[in-house]
Amino acid sequence: MKAIIKTMFIAVFVLSAFVLVNALTHNPSVDQKLELISFTINEERAITHLSQSIEFKTISNQQASKKNFEEFERFINWLKTNYKLVVKNTSLQTFNETLLFKWEGQDTSLKPILLTGHYDVVPVIPGTEDKWKEPPFSGKVDSEHIWGRGALDDKSGVIGILEAVTYLMETGFQPSRTLYLSFGHDEEIGGVNGAALVTQHFSDNGIQLEWSLDEGSFLLGGFIPNVDKLVAAINVAEKGSVTMQVVGKAQGGHSSMPTTKSAVGYLSKALARLEDNRMPGRLEGLSLEMFDEM
Repeated sequence: MKAIIKTMFIAVFVLSAFVLVNALTHNPSVDQKLELISFTINEERAITHLSQSIEFKTISNQQASKKNFEEFERFINWLKTNYKLVVKNTSLQTFNETLLFKWEGQDTSLKPILLTGHYDVVPVIPGTEDKWKEPPFSGKVDSEHIWGRGALDDKSGVIGILEAVTYLMETGFQPSRTLYLSFGHDEEIGGVNGAALVTQHFSDNGIQLEWSLDEGSFLLGGFIPNVDKLVAAINVAEKGSVTMQVVGKAQGGHSSMPTTKSAVGYLSKALARLEDNRMPGRLEGLSLEMFDEM
């Protein structure tokens, strides 16, 4: 049933559960081989929850006056209602509308891990509504797809993690190390009022993570030459972004006696140097291992 749903969304759930079980129960060595684990997935529940989550218009906007705060609160209340087991077995802190769940591990001497996602989405460009095959917030489920904003970026990630954690809790699983789940409300506009505050919270409380896992990429077909199977690419965080204000200054002149170099000239050269000074590309570490395996 629902072939595309199985390969896209359910894969997120299976991968999340697989990663959680192995990460929370083992201290891996270089030569360790992971045990294959099988799961019985409640597909209908997971699909229904993703569909319902898409219906919430949790749209990020740089202008606070244009943000529908009530819609974000409605989503949070929906999440708490539909994932009562997660809420019951964790402690929850909120940073504005960003949620941070803490699932206490049995061995507090182990560094915790962090799984992250975000439930905010980008706006629909006015005037493009008729270009959508299905309404962007319908959450419609057909024989192959779940439609709407957030189906890929990134309510599928949030719901996939929550379904995986719910599954583990239903089976009586107890993690060895503490697990944090962080679900952002403003990732699409930089995360300044969400993820940044979670990071500050970790820093202020001396919480050092073993590792963290973010949303990553999609399952892609035809992505790697000569690889026929779907590929779940491992994306390693290597660089961030920066916003700079560059100001060019020079002495003024007259149209009949212009200066040899103008502020525009200085500024242009500075911008050109910035553009030419790009981070060099390289293939190493996990990225290299991924390509070697394929």
